[in-house]
Amino acid sequence: MNKKNLLLIAVFCIIAISQVNALGLGVQGNWYLSFEEEEKVDMGMDSFGFSVLVSPSRELNFAGNYYFSRTSDVFGLTGDFCPQFLNFKLLGSGMTLLSNPGAWSFNFGIGFGGYVNVWVLYKDRNTKEDVDVIEVSGGLRVPIGFSFNFGNGLFEVFTHVAPSIGLYFAEGTDPFGNWFFPIALGVRVWL
Repeated sequence: MNKKNLLLIAVFCIIAISQVNALGLGVQGNWYLSFEEEEKVDMGMDSFGFSVLVSPSRELNFAGNYYFSRTSDVFGLTGDFCPQFLNFKLLGSGMTLLSNPGAWSFNFGIGFGGYVNVWVLYKDRNTKEDVDVIEVSGGLRVPIGFSFNFGNGLFEVFTHVAPSIGLYFAEGTDPFGNWFFPIALGVRVWL
């Protein structure tokens, strides 16, 4: 059995166990907090980005990400399985939408996932012509977050932090030096 067939079977199994019953589409703003000491990656407090999200279920989330800082652009993909452990249903005050127990809810979840990033590092950000190096990194992440669902679960506002650790795949870099904490705030619509 070749690798493509195994990948298709794995994707099918993940979708099947996640009980696909809705499709969530959304966007999120990201703040990338890194603790790397090397000067070549200046991704500390000044690195921001955004993501486009596709969620085949409330537990399974995929995102295409873009981060930027003074010295780099980062393009990435993430996939997370994040079940909700604590659900608080908020009851309303007599209106039909507000009195539905599922109309408003607050949720907490923790899960696991993975990421792949492509780093484009510049010597001079202003010109973008002098590309210093292109690197690839990948690894594991643990998303921990809160969400607020309203409109009978149609709309979701969420935030999470995803402690991540991984490997660099580039010459001359420490392969185990990639650990960071992306923080996100976003909205999602469930169809």
